[in-house]
Amino acid sequence: SGAILTPLFLSTTFVQDSVENYLQKGYSYSRTNNPTVTALEKKLAVLENGAGACAFGTGMAATTSAISATMKAGDHCVITDCSYGGTNRSCREFFTPLGMEFTFTDFRDPENIRKAM
Repeated sequence: SGAILTPLFLSTTFVQDSVENYLQKGYSYSRTNNPTVTALEKKLAVLENGAGACAFGTGMAATTSAISATMKAGDHCVITDCSYGGTNRSCREFFTPLGMEFTFTDFRDPENIRKAM
């Protein structure tokens, strides 16, 4: 485009050529992905020397995705007892019934963490 700055794409939906070629152009609906978010994720990955990056609309979306991607039934996570209330509630009410175990502990003393592991 020749733009000096990354343009913002304010579209909510993107035209598809056909059902058979759905997503051939890369995007369908802005809540799942769009060119602006893709540009941000690529730039964050470069800045952080990462293989990739994921941008989320909320902290809870990021937290839920991180737990879902890294834990499965039978896994145990030691988490700070001063975590965000939504994170705490999500761990207790959503993930625990799926067989994941969480121990909430005071992280100010490393011995507490060791004992909780």
